[in-house]
Amino acid sequence: MEDKLGINEIREFNQMNLDSFTFNKQNMFESSADLVIKKLIEEKENNEKERDEWIRIKKYKPQRYEELENIADIADIDLEMQINEYDIENFFREEEIWALLEMKIIYLYKFFEINIKKLLKGSYPETSIKEFFRWESLTQFLKNKNINPKEINGYKEVFQLKELNNSFKHSDDLDKQIINLIPELKKKDSISYIELNEAYERLSNFPIKFLKDLSSKIYDELYEFNESKIEKIANEIAIRMEEKNALILIDKIKKVYKT
Repeated sequence: MEDKLGINEIREFNQMNLDSFTFNKQNMFESSADLVIKKLIEEKENNEKERDEWIRIKKYKPQRYEELENIADIADIDLEMQINEYDIENFFREEEIWALLEMKIIYLYKFFEINIKKLLKGSYPETSIKEFFRWESLTQFLKNKNINPKEINGYKEVFQLKELNNSFKHSDDLDKQIINLIPELKKKDSISYIELNEAYERLSNFPIKFLKDLSSKIYDELYEFNESKIEKIANEIAIRMEEKNALILIDKIKKVYKT
């Protein structure tokens, strides 16, 4: 039977888990969605080339266009309508691309949410994580652990991602407040999938950066001790505990280190 882990081994194991938390964390949905988006963009570009070629013929080769129009009439085809169909098809392709980008943004934030809950539950096992889908609950918890959320690398970008995610989940349109929060969407007369993709590309790496920096800050909070921090802990215990109980606690701590 394996020996029970000692206190030093447990501490080292927990420290190692924090150090390596973001290793091999990968957004599995992104690559699949990108393949479909790439295909739709290629179809859209090919469509535009064909449409532009018809327009070029109509403008610069009117006689040839008239011949083609006559051929189309025989087949009961409205050539002008066919040319307009290119734009209609591309409109719906752009709708599909936009929808896939919405899904990428929603999944990216869900990926962040799942992993931050996993990180905090692993670091503070006694903690209930069910309220951490609320940003205010999450940030308040971190503050209670002496971690300033706004000082975590990527805080601003993850907050922007959260707001985009919430907007897409609860509304068909982006409201002005959200648009003004995202640099790529700000001051645009109209917003297409191109601007939304630019926003996604900028934001996509920040959940991992946030988790990595938060892991480091949790590590410091749980495992790094200087004289000032130790004195603060001693004072907090002394305020709550009588001396006789404090002496028992000291004795218990000594025994733990000897096991």
